Amino acid sequence: MVAVSLSNVSKSFGKTEVLKTINLDVEDGEFVVFVGPSGCGKSTLLRIICGLEEVTGGTVAMAGEVVNDVSPADRGIAMVFQNYALYPHMTVAENMGYALRLAGVDQADIRARVNAAAQVLRLDALLGRKPRELSGGQRQRVAIGRAIVRDPRLFLFDEPLSNLDAALRVDMRAEIAALKERLGSTMIYVTHDQIEAMTLADKIVVMNAGHIEQTGSPLDLYRKPANRFVAGFLGSPRMNFIPAIINATGQPETGRGCIFPVRADAVKGTSVTVGIRAEHTTLCPPAQTGALSGQVRMIEHLGSDVFVHLNVDDVPEAVILRVSGEEKIGIGETLGFVPDPPSLHVFNAEGLRIGIELGARASVGGQA
Repeated sequence: MVAVSLSNVSKSFGKTEVLKTINLDVEDGEFVVFVGPSGCGKSTLLRIICGLEEVTGGTVAMAGEVVNDVSPADRGIAMVFQNYALYPHMTVAENMGYALRLAGVDQADIRARVNAAAQVLRLDALLGRKPRELSGGQRQRVAIGRAIVRDPRLFLFDEPLSNLDAALRVDMRAEIAALKERLGSTMIYVTHDQIEAMTLADKIVVMNAGHIEQTGSPLDLYRKPANRFVAGFLGSPRMNFIPAIINATGQPETGRGCIFPVRADAVKGTSVTVGIRAEHTTLCPPAQTGALSGQVRMIEHLGSDVFVHLNVDDVPEAVILRVSGEEKIGIGETLGFVPDPPSLHVFNAEGLRIGIELGARASVGGQA
């Protein structure tokens, strides 16, 4: 196992700055996921850790040793790419052991390592097959097995599930989670899929436009996002954002007079955005005092749950509610809802999360 430390790491391609002053510590045995939209720099950062890209500034250290000038082959790293890159003429066993053969490892040792990795990945019965005889998930497991046999200090995964269909992605997420528990190795995983990040990570690093927005455990980031970007990126469906103004009692109030039952750390007249997750709402009559309401524009049936998309006045994007699958709701219907006060989030004009409290005089209907 190895600790990785990035200090003031930056990367530019010509005049284009791709990474901007990245500081990050990855602890021994930790599973860290880099997540963010396409073009945010997460894969470039992974390639810098691997040694496939040179830093423009800053240092990369492993186990306390700066490795800026150490070649990828000498860093003790195994990388699993989005593309399986298996040799079609070789069997599963030959593909898994090929790097060891090139390194001059004894055949008996290669066989032992391949068999051990195959047992971990449930590939025992497939060792004699060629890649064309495997499913996508099985091929990805072979690619992971090829990394395991090298007994690396650090595993790096660059969007390894992107080429799989939805069902296989779920299965492979479970495989990788189980692998993490069995090996206990340090792993860094890159994805744009926030569900993968939430389900796999010990620590999530949310990236945007070449810098780190927030780092923390999945639940910490979900419950206490540092800013509007993180709040909107993590969670499925996305967080709802309602424009509001701070009123005389310190409460966010919409243009339609709905007063949210919290006091925000902002002065009167300040423009803010109230964040409400879909699962932190309760349906109510549209005319109920203090209720927000909107017309149903789309319904997503997911079995036990239903995601209802509403057009709400003065809200630019559709508001999404998560309701029971037993609810009978139709397109065009007007629904009312109230938020769960302790689960509200408030962001200032710069998009930063600001402090709130449940005031004793606060009232959803504004009857303070």
